[in-house]
Amino acid sequence: MVQYDEFKDIPGYTEWNIIKKIEKGWSQDAKYYVQNNNGEEHLLRISDISTC
Repeated sequence: MVQYDEFKDIPGYTEWNIIKKIEKGWSQDAKYYVQNNNGEEHLLRISDISTC
């Protein structure tokens, strides 16, 4: 798995075994598909707070 050090402060990060960047969508937000060790799937969406 590629290491994403910028995510290390997110609770549960150490339990993620799959992280894939999603290049689709219209927003400027960075989006990632995340799957943890239990097989749970999540969408991680990161946006610039100055644009909110």
